[in-house]
Amino acid sequence: MIVGDEPVPGYYMGSLVRGGPRVPIRIWFGNPVIDDEEQDRAPRWLVEVNGKTDFVETGDDGYSCRVPLDVHKYWPWCGRYPITEAEYNYMLAKAGWAKQFAPERPQANPHKKIDVRGKSVF
Repeated sequence: MIVGDEPVPGYYMGSLVRGGPRVPIRIWFGNPVIDDEEQDRAPRWLVEVNGKTDFVETGDDGYSCRVPLDVHKYWPWCGRYPITEAEYNYMLAKAGWAKQFAPERPQANPHKKIDVRGKSVF
């Protein structure tokens, strides 16, 4: 278990909603990545959550742009669940497979709470 205010580079798991499936999280220090392209900006702490490094931010005037995810939204909570790089890659592959071939599985819908009374979660 890793705890502290400053992020520690590595691989972790966490969930996006209470009662939701675990998702892989990677933390590192470097140049921001937006739309899978490394940006020419100052290095900073970065996070990749379930394969995503950025999101669309929309203003009140309708303007929208892609911005990197905030590492402090996930750290230090994910620091309690470190995993290996192999586990990280497996979780990413499993989520990709579920989205394509089994959309009813929890890994395909990480923003939804798992329905334990519904279909099998395995």
